[in-house]
Amino acid sequence: MRNIYLIILLALTLSSCRTSKPVTKPEIIQPPSEIVVEKIVGIELSGTWALQKLWGSENKWVKPPEIDIDFNDKTFTGNTGCNSISGKFAIDGNYLAFAKEILTTKVACPGYNEKRLLAVLLKINRYAVDNNVLELSQDDIVLMKFIKK
Repeated sequence: MRNIYLIILLALTLSSCRTSKPVTKPEIIQPPSEIVVEKIVGIELSGTWALQKLWGSENKWVKPPEIDIDFNDKTFTGNTGCNSISGKFAIDGNYLAFAKEILTTKVACPGYNEKRLLAVLLKINRYAVDNNVLELSQDDIVLMKFIKK
């Protein structure tokens, strides 16, 4: 009787080995012949920009104001030529608006028209980038021009 159980157990063990699936080669996936890279609108804003022209100002700075834009976080930092600034912005297509809550240090800077710079920054509602030049506009009127550093 014991031998019959061993034979049945051995037969079951051997039969279970035959039910395994055959090994197949993995399918080779060919890359597409043309890779299409979708342009992320506004990504060209990322980086540090130095102010070249502020309309309605003498444009004479000891140190030109700068703005460093982080497109991914929708934040900016920089300086007015004297005081540091930082804040957030919103973008949609060529629409760009800086949040009214711009943080700034309060160092006295004689000869700098920081109020004008910040007031103009808050009027911005459009942007355009061409050949490393950033133009910030209110509707169709360019108010600020920056160059990429």
